[in-house]
Amino acid sequence: MPAYFGSVALPSTVDLFIDGMRRYRGDVPPGPFALDAIPRINGSGEATLVVTDALGRSQTIAFPFYASARLLLPGLSRWSLAAGVARKDFGLASFHYDDQPFVSGRWRHGVTRTLTVDVAAEAVRGLVTTGASAIWAPGQFGVLSPRLAISDAAAQGADSGGQGMQIGLGYEWSRRRLSLQLDTQRSDSHYRDLASQFGAAWPRQTDRFGIGYSLGGAGTLGVNWIRQREHDGADDRYLSLGWQRSIGMQWSVHLSVSRGLGDDRQTVGYLGISRSFGGGRTAAASLHRQGGRDQLGASVTQSMTPEDRRSWRLQASAGDGDPMLQAEATREWSSLRGQANLFAQGESLSAWVSGQAAIAWMDGRWMTSRTIPDAFALVSTDGISGVPVQLENRAVGTTDRDGYLLVAPLYGWMSNRLSIDALSLPADLAIATSRQDIVVRGLAGTRVHFPMRRVRSALVVLVDARGAALPAGTPLKVVGTGASAEVALTVGYDGEVWIEDLAATGNRIERAEPGQPVCQVTFDFPANQASPARLGPLACTTTLGAGR
Repeated sequence: MPAYFGSVALPSTVDLFIDGMRRYRGDVPPGPFALDAIPRINGSGEATLVVTDALGRSQTIAFPFYASARLLLPGLSRWSLAAGVARKDFGLASFHYDDQPFVSGRWRHGVTRTLTVDVAAEAVRGLVTTGASAIWAPGQFGVLSPRLAISDAAAQGADSGGQGMQIGLGYEWSRRRLSLQLDTQRSDSHYRDLASQFGAAWPRQTDRFGIGYSLGGAGTLGVNWIRQREHDGADDRYLSLGWQRSIGMQWSVHLSVSRGLGDDRQTVGYLGISRSFGGGRTAAASLHRQGGRDQLGASVTQSMTPEDRRSWRLQASAGDGDPMLQAEATREWSSLRGQANLFAQGESLSAWVSGQAAIAWMDGRWMTSRTIPDAFALVSTDGISGVPVQLENRAVGTTDRDGYLLVAPLYGWMSNRLSIDALSLPADLAIATSRQDIVVRGLAGTRVHFPMRRVRSALVVLVDARGAALPAGTPLKVVGTGASAEVALTVGYDGEVWIEDLAATGNRIERAEPGQPVCQVTFDFPANQASPARLGPLACTTTLGAGR
C-alpha cells in the first residue's frame, strides 16, 4: 500500500483525500509521522494531504500516486509449497488419481516499494520447470510484469523432449474512469509445465487486450480482444464488447456481444436484466443467442444474509433445444456447509447432495469451521466461555468452553471490526478492550486476543465507630487485594466503595486522610461467596496508639 510521510511542530490533525474523497483522518503528535495503514488503493490517482495544527493553521500538499495490490512491501515475503498427486476425470469419476507424485513451490518477495520478484518451480517424473517474474510499477506509468519460464523434459515422443522456454510481458494501468490491460505470451514447441503432463494443452501464442471506461450515470463499457495460436497451426481470435448499468437502487442491465474473427466467425449475444427486492432476494431474466439459436432464461435467488445462513435458487430456461430446470438450496452451520441440487433437462433428471467443512490449526489447537473463502480470525478470551462476539456489530457466535471462536469469513486486505458484547457479560469480568479493528492478508488467518479475567468484587459500606457512614470523598488505602499490594480509593455516597480483586482472607481497608485519626477494617471474602456482592456496614475503628 502507498505510504505518506510528513512532520509537524505542533499537535495536528491529518486528513488524507484520494481523488477528492476523504479516506483517513487522525491526530498526530509533534514530530515526524507516517500514514501506512490506509484502505487498499489500486491504480493511478491524486492524493491530497491536509495538516491542521493546534492553532488552526492548515497546510495542503497534493501529489499523484500509483498503487497496485500485487506489490509487496520491502522485506515482506510470501511463499507456498504443494505436493501430492493429480486428480483425473474431475466431475466424472470419484477417487481417480494419477500415480505420479509432483511438487510445486512459489516464493514472492518485496524488493522495493515499486518492485516485487516472483520465483516458482514445479517437478514431476520426467519434467522440471522453473520460472521467474517481476512486478514493477515505475511511477505513474502503470504496472509492468515480465516473466520467463524454462522447462527440461525427458523425451516422451519425437518432439516432446529437451528444453523449452516461455516468455511473457503484461501491462496494466488504471485511473478513475479508464483502465487498460495488455498481455502477450510465447512458448516454443518443447516447453512443458505441470498441467501439460496430465493432458492439458498449451498455446504457442496468446495475446490479450482489454480496455474499460466508466460512463458515469450511463454505466460501464468494456472491450476485449483475444488471440490464441496453437502449435498445430490453429489461430483463434475473438472480440467482445460489454456494457453494464445500474438503474436506481434496484435494477441493473447487462449487455455483451462477442465475435470470432478467425476460422470460427460465430457471434454470441447476451442480454440480462435483474431486480433486487431487498433482504438478499433477486429476480433476473436473460436472452442468449448463439449460432442462430435463442435461449430464454429466468431465475429467482435468495442470498445468505449475516443473520440467516440459508440460500436457494430456482432457474429455468427454454427456447431452441431441450428446456432446463435447476433448483438448489444451501445451508450453513458453524462447522458445515451443506448443499442440495436438482437438475432436469429434456428427459434426464439428476440430483445430488454435498457437504463441505474446514479445519484450522492456530494457537496450539484444532478448530472446525465451514469452508473459509477468504480471511479468518481466531478470537481468544483467555479461557472465558460464552462471550458474545460481533463482526461489524453483527453477532457471529460465542466462545467455546476454552474461550475460542473461529470467525469467518473476513475481508482480506481490508479493515474488519471485531468486538465483544460487554454489556451482556457478568459484572465479575474485567475487560481490557471490547473492540479491535484488524487487517488480515487474503486467504490467511490471525489471532485476535481480548484480554479479560474474572475478578472478585464487592460494594463495601463503611461506617465509623458511631455507626455513621464515612463522608463521601474520604481517601482510603485497600491492602491485601489480589491485583496489588496496595490500592488507593475514595469513599462514595452513603459510605459505599467499590473494591475489585478481593482476596479470600485478610482484606484490610485503612483511612488515609492526613490530619485525621487512622482507622481500619479487616474482612474476608470467601471463595464460595457470589461475586459481585454487597458487604457491610463494616465499622472502621480507630487504631490504638495511632493518630496524626
